[in-house]
Amino acid sequence: MNTLNKSVVRITAFLTVLLLLGGLFSMLKWVALILCFDALIRGFTNLPISPLHRAARAQSKILRRGATPVDAAPYRFAARIGFAVYALITLLAFTGLIAPARILTQLMVLAAGVEAFAGINIWGKVYTLLHKSR
Repeated sequence: MNTLNKSVVRITAFLTVLLLLGGLFSMLKWVALILCFDALIRGFTNLPISPLHRAARAQSKILRRGATPVDAAPYRFAARIGFAVYALITLLAFTGLIAPARILTQLMVLAAGVEAFAGINIWGKVYTLLHKSR
């Protein structure tokens, strides 16, 4: 079983919230594009090159957060969902459909915020339900 550090995951979610909130007020299409590529890296590869994950790891070391291992599979699933949603936000924003892009962005702020502040991975819960039903 692959694991992730829960502190790093939560800091990554917090950084995502900050980027998304910034995107709501300016340059949404570029923020969504950046998050799309970041989620692509985290969800579909094992490469340690995700800018958000790297920043979160550095911040975790600075804050001296302990390493609490968690199963990586639900978080990879969440990153894959994030990739799809960020790709849709990017497409909507670049084609001028700003209102639906902003609504999806707000939903992603909610999902990432729940992870960052409460430690609950909403998409991970969906992942668990899907695997229990098999």
